[in-house]
Amino acid sequence: MKKYLSVLTVLSFFAAPAFAGQNAASTVVELFTSQGCSSSPPSNALLKRFAEDDTILALSYGVEYWDYLGWKDTFADPSFTIRQRSYSTSIGHGRVYTPQMVVNGSWDKPRLTKHAVNVDVLSNEAPKLTLHDDGSVEIGESSPERAELVFVTYVPGDQSVAVTRGENSGRTLILTNVVTSVAVLGEYDGRAADFSRNIRTGEAYAVLLQKPDNGAIITAASYTP
Repeated sequence: MKKYLSVLTVLSFFAAPAFAGQNAASTVVELFTSQGCSSSPPSNALLKRFAEDDTILALSYGVEYWDYLGWKDTFADPSFTIRQRSYSTSIGHGRVYTPQMVVNGSWDKPRLTKHAVNVDVLSNEAPKLTLHDDGSVEIGESSPERAELVFVTYVPGDQSVAVTRGENSGRTLILTNVVTSVAVLGEYDGRAADFSRNIRTGEAYAVLLQKPDNGAIITAASYTP
């Protein structure tokens, strides 16, 4: 099993107060992790610290391909593995591993520094996203380009999981902003448009404007109830 140990080589982080409503992201960090992977907990902790910065949209996806080691990941979904594999193709190296942190849909590392995340920021010339509490989304006009709106639902904050088998047996894992679903909401061609998707009470969601086939993320925003 090919896994990488994430080392917490980060600069100082400053916690941001929790709030309800829309938040625009300067950077998107997507962590592909597994409760059955002994190398994942340090990256889970790192993502938690990234999430404390309100300019970073930090999302945690559970993958299921290490379940055979003895512990079935309670948050995993095959669609998250499909997203991860698609990133491996679009980024260009073809490798899938845990933990894997993907930054702005453009590049990946098993570990990141705060400086690396702060340097890679999304364009401030991207079309405006407006998110509402009912799951409806408005996107403004921009120069013509082919892109997709990706709709991600997640549970905001931390969740704990007591693992009783496998490589992390006896450990209680803390996972942050755990993704519950991901789907393409619609296509975007530069014209202003409205989209909507049903959300459950208490669920947060994020919208990523992304080049096709899990390409680079152009802009992103999240909504916390």
